[in-house]
Amino acid sequence: MQDIGKFIFRYADAKCHLWNAYFKDSIGDLSACEPLDSFEAIERRLFFALVCVPLGIEHDYLRPMEYLEGTVVKTRSIEQIVIMPRPTVGAEISILIGEKQGVNTAWQRKSVASAGLSFAFVELFQWDTYGFLNLPMVRCKITACAEYSEYLGKDALIDIDTVAFFLADTKPN
Repeated sequence: MQDIGKFIFRYADAKCHLWNAYFKDSIGDLSACEPLDSFEAIERRLFFALVCVPLGIEHDYLRPMEYLEGTVVKTRSIEQIVIMPRPTVGAEISILIGEKQGVNTAWQRKSVASAGLSFAFVELFQWDTYGFLNLPMVRCKITACAEYSEYLGKDALIDIDTVAFFLADTKPN
């Protein structure tokens, strides 16, 4: 698998700079659609241009990341972007596991064995999206968990410093 961290971090840097320099101080009323709608559109296009295009990842940036299935909000992931714990984190890694509760998600911190653990990328994340942006976490879907199979498919939040990003192998064996 190809290490693609430089593409992810270049995008993170561009997104943070764009928000912090040009949008953060222009938000007066969070209920107003502008300039938040414009920033979200630019941000999605920025991800497409800086990550998807150079890596050949097929991704429809116009589709919303979250969608409603019945009464539960579901999250789309980009399966081609594989996230794995860095070897330096040790035998276990601390992650937040998301449990969907209708339109909300309850997060619980768990310590999970690093070996046999992988994720699919959803987005770079931070709790306060309207203040100074630095994106210290990555939101993802658990695609492999040797220790707890019941975690497969669940959303997770992980400190960005503890993981590495890879392009999934797409060549048939």
